[in-house]
Amino acid sequence: MNENLIYSRISEQHLESAWIDAMPWIEKALGEVNHDHAELIHIQKGLMAGFLQLWSIQDKRKANFPICFLITELHCIGEFKTLIVRWLAGVEMAEWINEITLLEQIAEREGYHKVEIWGRPGWEKVLKPHGYEREFIILGKLIKRGLN
Repeated sequence: MNENLIYSRISEQHLESAWIDAMPWIEKALGEVNHDHAELIHIQKGLMAGFLQLWSIQDKRKANFPICFLITELHCIGEFKTLIVRWLAGVEMAEWINEITLLEQIAEREGYHKVEIWGRPGWEKVLKPHGYEREFIILGKLIKRGLN
């Protein structure tokens, strides 16, 4: 475990100010998917409504500067609870990727049965050494730009 990193879930009272810091990171991670900022707006509304959660990884050596933000969603089918990492953006991945076990420990402590990471294909290679396996694939095709 890297003792220089602080891994924390952002509390409701700090969410608005933390979102200001996290938003540009998440927006960059969304890339082409963020048509008309609709995805970013959806994420922000989900965080404020409480069905999405914002996490940060901060580096003590850099005055607790964030090096990663994650957004998770809790999903339940019956009694089977899954913690889903929906969006993740960061720098210096080699510093924090091994800390994925901390998220697993938090999920286990809170009664979850599974952690899923939803993302681009590159995550498969990065997370395979940590025991993650591909379970499904999503294909998409944009047929209309904008919300109108």
